[in-house]
Amino acid sequence: MTKIPDRWCLTQADHTHTVEITEVGFSRTVTWRLDDVELASVKNSDKHVVLNAGEHGAIGVRFSDLLGSTRRVTWHPPDSELGAQIAARTGLGGVDLTPTPGSKAAARQAWIRRHPHLHVVGRTGAAAVGVALPLLVLWLLSQIPISWPDWHLPSIPWPDLPLPHISIPWPHWDLPELPAWLRELREKAEYLKYVWPVALAFGLAQAEVRRRKRHGGPKR
Repeated sequence: MTKIPDRWCLTQADHTHTVEITEVGFSRTVTWRLDDVELASVKNSDKHVVLNAGEHGAIGVRFSDLLGSTRRVTWHPPDSELGAQIAARTGLGGVDLTPTPGSKAAARQAWIRRHPHLHVVGRTGAAAVGVALPLLVLWLLSQIPISWPDWHLPSIPWPDLPLPHISIPWPHWDLPELPAWLRELREKAEYLKYVWPVALAFGLAQAEVRRRKRHGGPKR
């Protein structure tokens, strides 16, 4: 089932950039037009999409998750310091497009401006749940007793082949013992993989709120 397209617009130097996002099944089509002339289009389900149009610059589109809501659509002019395509991939600089009034994206932006702290808490909490939920599922599965069937498979007589014995004289190195602070850091590194997704979500949410304030006018 095809949903109503999500449109974002930006007018620069008497020209209007329009990005249309259409969800079809388990993928989405992102189309960039300049004054109703199509410049680029791509169809995938990535969280970050880049459209490149050479002399017209590049467009970067970021989504909240797989087939989730559109977080940000940004135009990077061809004279960008990093180059338009690289800037679009990194998300640095650029000018944000504005969602059409009345769309879900416009309502989401307005809500973020009104409730920036709730937005940060929600994004961080969702990341924390995403880390904790798989661990909880694995723990629950470990508590379920499973009676595996006892299979009596016939034994296969393998021939006894005389294989040559190869001995390699590996050198022996006496490596120095790691300092205590480095051993402690190595032990704690195992836990960092659970912490960094939450910290990253917190940082991205804060950055999104600051960007909305810069590009979206005063908070109402």
